[in-house]
Amino acid sequence: MVNARIALSLYWTHLDLSYLRPTFLALHLSGGLIGLPLLIITLLFANDTSSQPELVNFCLAWVLNSISYSLSVFKATLDDPHSPLCFAQAAMVQGAPPMTALATFLVVFKIWRTFKNPGQMSGPNHCSESTTQFITISLPYVAFVVFVLISVVLQIKIPQSLTTANGLYCTTSGTPFRRWSVPILSIIMLALMIGFEVAIAIRYYLARRRIVTSFPLARRRTSLGLVIRISLFNVYLFVALGASVVFLTGKLQPWPYMIQAALPLMAFLLFASQKVGPFLLPSHITGD
Repeated sequence: MVNARIALSLYWTHLDLSYLRPTFLALHLSGGLIGLPLLIITLLFANDTSSQPELVNFCLAWVLNSISYSLSVFKATLDDPHSPLCFAQAAMVQGAPPMTALATFLVVFKIWRTFKNPGQMSGPNHCSESTTQFITISLPYVAFVVFVLISVVLQIKIPQSLTTANGLYCTTSGTPFRRWSVPILSIIMLALMIGFEVAIAIRYYLARRRIVTSFPLARRRTSLGLVIRISLFNVYLFVALGASVVFLTGKLQPWPYMIQAALPLMAFLLFASQKVGPFLLPSHITGD
């Protein structure tokens, strides 16, 4: 049993990417610890922030994700996998991917609901809607805490699972939890997001066709900015899915780590390039 665990640990962590550590940390710092906090401040001061809690939640989740992966910035080298800082980071990086996957899914789900029933938030059940919204927005952080606690228990029971072999951050290896749970959950959430994206595209197409049929003189041009942002968001999802699949196979390459580190920066660029309010609102679907 021990020999099998050690063999799996060596197989999973053989890739030394310490030469990419400055780039890895720079991506997290620029996107997750500088760009997204600035975007959050902008959102909080926007007039329509109350209609965008999922977007604020999305940004907060990615900030916490970057904090998790950047804790090692306080150490010049990753030479002691059993230090308290390394122990904390190893647990946090297990909870960060499920948290961000759920937070991103909530954004896609909100867009889908907006297309499905634009007037739902203004109905008589606004109180119950607010309660439901609070519960759903809390889900990413519940997932984060659950995965962190499970990882802490496993790290205490199997201290030899702690490793810094990838040269980028402290993590764990050689346990089924680390090997399967996080990549599989990420893939499931990404698959759901892609499914909802397809549903959104179909609903949008049918709505536009109905408008064009009923009102032939209505404006038919689709916003170029909207097309670009949706295309970038879909690329974002597919790239993240590809990285999760690579992590699941265990055949590690440098690029999934760099893609993972660049996701907060990509999220910042995607949402910062759009006026804050209209992103999730149906009345602006055809506007820039």
